[in-house]
Amino acid sequence: MATVNALSVALFNAAAGGYAAEMTANAAGFANAVGPILEKDISTDALFVDHLLSNLGVSSTSAVYSQAKAAVAALVTTKGRAGAASDAIDFLKAQEGTTSAYATIAADFAAKVNKAAVFTAAHATERDVTVLVSAITGVDTDVLAINTAVAAQKAADDAAAAAAVAKAAADAKAAAEATAAAALKAAQDKAAADAATAKAAADKATADAAAALKAANDKATADATAAKAAADKAAADAAAALKAATDKAAADQAAALAAQKAADDAAASTAAAKAAADLKAAQDTITALQNPTGKSFALTDSTSSDVLVGSVGNDTFTGTSATYVAADLVVDGQQTDNDTYNLSVTSSNLSADSGDADALNELLPKAINIENINVTLSAT
Repeated sequence: MATVNALSVALFNAAAGGYAAEMTANAAGFANAVGPILEKDISTDALFVDHLLSNLGVSSTSAVYSQAKAAVAALVTTKGRAGAASDAIDFLKAQEGTTSAYATIAADFAAKVNKAAVFTAAHATERDVTVLVSAITGVDTDVLAINTAVAAQKAADDAAAAAAVAKAAADAKAAAEATAAAALKAAQDKAAADAATAKAAADKATADAAAALKAANDKATADATAAKAAADKAAADAAAALKAATDKAAADQAAALAAQKAADDAAASTAAAKAAADLKAAQDTITALQNPTGKSFALTDSTSSDVLVGSVGNDTFTGTSATYVAADLVVDGQQTDNDTYNLSVTSSNLSADSGDADALNELLPKAINIENINVTLSAT
């Protein structure tokens, strides 16, 4: 059976540390909260399979990668994320010391688990996730983030210097282009004057041609008007005869349509009533599926920290001055529901160590994917 440190390495690539007891008691909750805890997108089972294989040491270039991926995907479907992780760990444990294609992968994973177990034994209360991860990877992600920020600032400074050099070059180019533009304008003005003279001559020739064309068009228009009048009379006579025949046919058809419409309206009314009833039943079903009932969760005694993991509905989490401690963690795996965390505390729950650098007494509840956090603070 998978140990808690083996499960922690498989899910988080980290030692269990101060979370060992909670992870043992609620492996499924931790498995479903991997993404929010690591601040990583593992929202689909396919992403979880890739994440789990990487932590187990099965790389995409491994000869067994395709086989392992298919097997783990099937386990996630049938047993859920925690069950899949546990079965995969047990499988690797059985391959240690064999001639199996998984033997080297199993040995490497066992070494990571042993490192996690040693760290947890020496630091049984450690709950900083970045420290627990660095115990396995050797990389403190907080330090890595600082180095990344420094590199980004240097890139920004280099870009600003390059922009200053480019602006100086552009200013020099603009001054040179202004001098050339003045000479170009003088030449363009002379060419425009010559073109205006030539246009005046062309306009006169065009006007003369237009006058001759208009005279010819006027005569053609008069002839066409006389011909149209004769054609219009013949068309009017034909239209009158056609209208009389059309009106009679339309009257006959209207009578037939009226009778058919009466029959159709009766049938349509019956069908519409049934369709409306069916639609309401379907809408009621959809509304029930889209609004699942949430659950209620409460923090326990304040002598130990809690990890509360919500459901797919609109959950309610409750904490009081007697049950709240700074290390309590409230997590929900859904980002599309409407959870509420109601916390009623007193000044005795305030602490100068709430996650920032100042020495003020503050309260900083730890919550992931909780849409509404209501804190009530009383003096006593």
